[in-house]
Amino acid sequence: DIELLELDIKASEMCREALKLQDDPESWDTIQHCGKLSAYFKKAYPIESYKMEAFIDKSPEKVIDHLFENWQLIRPAMHDLIDSAKVIKTYNSSAKLISEITRFVPGDEPREIFDFLIKKELTDGTWALVSGNAEHIVDLTTSRFPRADMKMGVQIARPVLCHGNLTHFIAVTQFDPKLSVPQDIIEYIMKARYEFHENLVKKLHDELT
Repeated sequence: DIELLELDIKASEMCREALKLQDDPESWDTIQHCGKLSAYFKKAYPIESYKMEAFIDKSPEKVIDHLFENWQLIRPAMHDLIDSAKVIKTYNSSAKLISEITRFVPGDEPREIFDFLIKKELTDGTWALVSGNAEHIVDLTTSRFPRADMKMGVQIARPVLCHGNLTHFIAVTQFDPKLSVPQDIIEYIMKARYEFHENLVKKLHDELT
């Protein structure tokens, strides 16, 4: 799955390079018949994106530490997703992988699934600040078949200025179908992901407050 994701990224890069070449006037001297490449990359449905926010009466460090300690309990037992942690680290060298779990999927061939949390830290061990906010957790996940669709979930715990023990918790879920996936299936998947984030926030409230 990781190899498929890497291939998908390389294909996207090739597509961008090809589009740049198409816009280059010199290329028209050698290529007389050139169609509009972007016309062949149409989406079946628009991107579905959902965002929820909550305030938790604990510091971001407490929230993230709690998530890390109880991650297996919070995550659904059958979470059919693969990780993109290596991709994140490629673009953000300061990201620190703090949890990597290998699991066997029941009823399937043994395969690796990675659940991970990423903490951005400075060299002295303090929390990194990004645009004035400490972004403590990033969870970027894709489906088993990244060529068909892509689900991206981002969870961020930010400190509320002047309130050291108050966390602004943000969860964003995005579903980007690349094939003709029925709309009812898309809505079902998005509803499940939203309920997961909603239950996660409730669990954090119950266990931390």
